[in-house]
Order: sequence, then C-alpha cells, then structure tokens
Amino acid sequence: MNLRAAVPDTILEMEQGTQPQALVATVGTHDESQEPRARTALEVATAWLVLRLFLLIQMMLPYIKHFLKVAAQFEHDHQVTRRAINTSITVGGDVSRRLSQAVCRLNEGIAGEALSNATVYCAESIAGGIQQGLIEAKRSRQAGQRRRDAVMR
Repeated sequence: MNLRAAVPDTILEMEQGTQPQALVATVGTHDESQEPRARTALEVATAWLVLRLFLLIQMMLPYIKHFLKVAAQFEHDHQVTRRAINTSITVGGDVSRRLSQAVCRLNEGIAGEALSNATVYCAESIAGGIQQGLIEAKRSRQAGQRRRDAVMR
C-alpha cells in the first residue's frame, strides 16, 4: 500500500487503462492531420515490465545491501575465500605431483616415449607459431615505419 501511495496517480491510471495517453509527450515526424499511432502490445508489455522491474529493484535494494554487508562480514570473520583458494592450490599441487609421477613411470615404456614425442611436438608447434607471429609483427611494424618515413620526406 505504501508503494501504491508513492506512485503518481497518472501511472496508476495508466496501469488501470483509464488514461490512454503517454506520460511523456513524443515528438512525431508526421503532420498534425494524422492521428497518433496506437501503441503496440509489445510496447505496452515492455513499458509495464520496465516499470515493474524498476519498482522491484527499488523495493529490494535495501535487502540486497543488507545481504552484501552480512556476506562481507561473514567473509571477514571466517576467511572463506582465502581457505578455498589455499585448498584449491594444495589439491592442484597434489594432483600435478601425482600426474607427473605417473608420466615419469610411463617414460620407461613405448607409451611413455610416444607421450614424450607428442608433448615435444606440441611444445615446438606452439613455440614456433609464437615465434612466427612475432616475426610477422616485426616485419609489419618495420614496413609501416618505412611508409611513414617515406610520407614524411
């Protein structure tokens, strides 16, 4: 009821359908002899949705602020984020250590040699692509500099 009391009467009348005119006068490009065009159902629905969302956000904003304040205080007291990151780093280190031990054990056989060759191939391909891209960027930059120098002369 407080929200209804705070909303201007023109909006309430517009919502009930008793006042078909818009809140803001629009400037039309048509001549005065033509009737103003009727609003489509999509325009009406969009306007209604925007109004409702605005009112909902305005009503919920104090609760959202309070929730964020409580969450920040909880984080400050219990340091959940720091513990989660530390646990993640520990688990990641343990998994990588076990994986590297497994790869080292594979190195003794044919599968290990194939895996080693594939890893070297991928590393060389990536490094070669990066190197080639840097070379092309340098050539392009030098060519652009030459063009600018030629224009300046």
